[in-house]
Amino acid sequence: MAKNCRAMAHVLNSILESESGANEFRNLMNHGASPREIVAAIAARSDGEMATLAWEEFRDLPRSFLTTWLVTWRLAEESGQSFELVSEPAPRPLEYAKAGRVAYRIEHDNDGVRMYVNHVQGYHADWFKPAPEGIEAPAV
Repeated sequence: MAKNCRAMAHVLNSILESESGANEFRNLMNHGASPREIVAAIAARSDGEMATLAWEEFRDLPRSFLTTWLVTWRLAEESGQSFELVSEPAPRPLEYAKAGRVAYRIEHDNDGVRMYVNHVQGYHADWFKPAPEGIEAPAV
């Protein structure tokens, strides 16, 4: 896992902590937004370097990441708990890279809900790749 993953987790947390960001992502979920639309919204709320990183990161992560992240956030929010996405280094980087492994862990306690994600940036099996519509950055 690169420091970029932690930076992206910080961006995602900041978006959902803001009232306008939370409203936008609630609306995206309520309208069944595609992964591409969700990443476009993240990129639109990020500076140039982080917007580029968003397209790169979400092209590598499995399709389930965006859904798991947003559903976990919504469940925490609806129960009045705080939510935090935490990017952690893969416990066995070589094994994770070879297998294209991405792991999620969700913890609930008195302080709130945290979703942990472990992966090695850029090394993911083809079957983990996003849906055919893709999460490619729009042509400029």
